Amino acid sequence: MARKHRKLTKKEIKEDKVAEFFVGTVQYVRENSKRILGIALVAIVILMIATVAIRQRRTAENEAQVWVWRANMDMKAGNLGSAMQSYSAVMGRYRGTWGHSDASFFLANAQFATGRYDSARVLFEKYLNLGKRRGEFTVSSKEGIAQCLEELGRYRDAAESYLKVQREHADSPLAPDALMGAARCHRLAGDLRSAESAYNDLLEIYPDSNQATLAKMLLMETQARLENPS
Repeated sequence: MARKHRKLTKKEIKEDKVAEFFVGTVQYVRENSKRILGIALVAIVILMIATVAIRQRRTAENEAQVWVWRANMDMKAGNLGSAMQSYSAVMGRYRGTWGHSDASFFLANAQFATGRYDSARVLFEKYLNLGKRRGEFTVSSKEGIAQCLEELGRYRDAAESYLKVQREHADSPLAPDALMGAARCHRLAGDLRSAESAYNDLLEIYPDSNQATLAKMLLMETQARLENPS
């Protein structure tokens, strides 16, 4: 009489599959040992290269920050020429680092401080196109562009740039100052209505800001001029 086969349980089936997997794995390793060894060696080399690259990047970052710190010290001491040379050196030697990014921002400010408004504006714009940017420097760069345009006598463009800063960064500490800049440039351009609007916005949105008191005075003066154009 034929012997009946016992039905395997789910646990036994699972154990059989696991066993088959390990047996198959061992067999594959035996048959492809040279290939696997080659892949392992490649992986090790890649890991070593990545480790060296990370260490080099850290070293470059540290060196760049030291250069930036020294340049900032020169700026504070009034050695603008030396500071600008250091910032430029960092930008040339340490591309892709935070030091390069910071040096770009500080160099733009140094150019502004020496009255090179066109160059400063270009550098502020370049900073805004960098992949690495600090939040506070980003807002300052946008306002820096507006300040450059104002110094160059492009009052309407400057006013629009100031307003853009306030619209895009309404919660920034620089936002009230940006509205003051917009109002000032509108006045310089002879557009008193737009200046009045900027002052009103400042008083409505930032009533407790440091600029609010001065804005009230300038608003009254502007409104008086609108009522009596002569």
